[in-house]
Amino acid sequence: MFGTFTKVWNQRTKAYLVYSVCFWGFIIPKTYDMYKYGYVALGGWDAVTQMYPVMLYVSRAVRGFFAHLVIPLFELKLGMGDDLITALNWHGFGEPFYLLTALVPEAYLPFFYTFLFYLRVYLGGITFLWFVREHDRAHSTAAYVIGTFVYIFSGFTMQANIHIIFVHAMVYTPLLLLGGERILKKRDRGFLQRGRFCLPFLDFIISILVRLRWGCMYYIVLSVFAAACGRM
Repeated sequence: MFGTFTKVWNQRTKAYLVYSVCFWGFIIPKTYDMYKYGYVALGGWDAVTQMYPVMLYVSRAVRGFFAHLVIPLFELKLGMGDDLITALNWHGFGEPFYLLTALVPEAYLPFFYTFLFYLRVYLGGITFLWFVREHDRAHSTAAYVIGTFVYIFSGFTMQANIHIIFVHAMVYTPLLLLGGERILKKRDRGFLQRGRFCLPFLDFIISILVRLRWGCMYYIVLSVFAAACGRM
């Protein structure tokens, strides 16, 4: 019995382990080389003027909270003054990883910004693997890993280097589609609802993108495929 459990566990985790080793085996030397020569993944003017300053603001706000137990809700420096949640939400103000920036010295925040970009891409691959393995296909580990790398290193990833919050779509799209699959299979119907609840905290634009565009496209294709198979 223990041997059977170990075999099943190894089959389920092998793809994740191989993917993780290959991904970080490529990314760690790359990020070290960028750090060595003073380069960071601020891929565009919007990243310099919007995304990184918001991360820096969140870092200072978290430090200020622990130092003075004060939560800022309004900022006079935003235009003629505006509330933080409304003005900064789509820039990543609700990003949970930004809370970790309070532990990083400001001098190293540009390099931490680069690390967070690749960490999000990595998590996008993890959720994609989780989704495709939901179908219980007897594919080889290489097929799963290669398919995951095709997904995470698409042209969308290169564009997301400009707007780092767009990487959330790569993470949450497979999770929401996985929730839809489980509803169709009448398993764990709350999975989709939990994903929909967490998504708006990160970015309302990404929420619209993931829910409407990819969700509708996926289920249209799924319905057409199911109907075609039924006729055959």
